[in-house]
Amino acid sequence: MFAHYIDETRLFYDFEFIGQNERIEKVLYPSYTEPLQAKDRLIRRFFFNKVYGSVEESSFSNFKEDTADQLSVRLEDFFAAYFRYLQADTLNIKTVRLEVHQYDNTYVLKEKHIVGHYDISTGKFIHTWKNSQ
Repeated sequence: MFAHYIDETRLFYDFEFIGQNERIEKVLYPSYTEPLQAKDRLIRRFFFNKVYGSVEESSFSNFKEDTADQLSVRLEDFFAAYFRYLQADTLNIKTVRLEVHQYDNTYVLKEKHIVGHYDISTGKFIHTWKNSQ
């Protein structure tokens, strides 16, 4: 188990994976049903620690010398494995949109960004967030 102090100025993050096709959008992560919430905590920890970690100077930094290409490779590897795990429930999904949400210390949503999407047919992650700014 781990923890860190959150004061009134500290922001923290979570993410959503949204499966999409021509007709629907479906939240794949996080699950809001009790049996899956424990698995979601493990996925969240793994994702932030091994895939999408911080490039800023902090105790949470894992990718200080990171590039967009290196992040894309990690995201592609992660989503390929994650989607195989979910495949029985998501047969018609064409892309998985990655959104990152920023909260204040009272869990109020401050900002939300679409980072990009994973194209299931090509196995590629396409960045859209920084490309659109």
